[in-house]
Amino acid sequence: MQPGATLSLRSAGGTAAWRVTGILSTGGVEDEQIIAPLAEVEQLAPAHRGEARQVLVSALVKPEDDFARRDPRTMNPVDYDRWYCTPYVSSIAHQIEEVLPGSEARAIRRVAESEGMILTRVRLLMLLITAAALVAAALTVFSTTASMMLERRKEMGLMKALGAANLDAARLLMVEMALVALIGGALGYAGGILLAGVIGQSVFGAAVQPKFVVLPLVLGIAVVVAVVGSLVPVVRALRAEPAVVLRGE
Repeated sequence: MQPGATLSLRSAGGTAAWRVTGILSTGGVEDEQIIAPLAEVEQLAPAHRGEARQVLVSALVKPEDDFARRDPRTMNPVDYDRWYCTPYVSSIAHQIEEVLPGSEARAIRRVAESEGMILTRVRLLMLLITAAALVAAALTVFSTTASMMLERRKEMGLMKALGAANLDAARLLMVEMALVALIGGALGYAGGILLAGVIGQSVFGAAVQPKFVVLPLVLGIAVVVAVVGSLVPVVRALRAEPAVVLRGE
């Protein structure tokens, strides 16, 4: 049977006709099953309306670690609250059993481990991309600052000729770089939230909740990258003699 064909089923509750929309291939028992809307299936078996033998739940979970494998019955209240509020497979199964008394929630370990492995690799990929972006940002700041210092050599020479110490001039330049980094970091954080939302919906089918506690960390990293990237050009510019710079040599 191919997609587009019509499938007719008859039971004590009547007859139903469905159009095949696709062929499911998982390599498991699902290959031998027919998947249809629950409301229409219940019409074929009115005596079992509202009953279910098995319910499959898919959820985004955190890969299990040593803490997740601990027995929650042996945890203290603080650890239990942490385990309960963390989306581990075991904690989600426990909460399902609480909501549905008499049910038994069991994790399909093969699926859960596969999803956890994918999330771990995605996290590693994001870390590598972040590291590459930081290196690229530092190199960009280095080249931009070097060009800017060439244009501002006379300004630096005039400051030193008027009695400004190297430390004062360097502090002024670094504060300027830090302010630019704060503005750029804030704009990058806002853009990252928008991009993460688009990726979360298109790849994982779930909304990504922004964590504003990350904003100070982002701004701090932006300032550090800006200062480190501009340190060498600033030091080179401050080594120049004021008389030579002001003569245009």
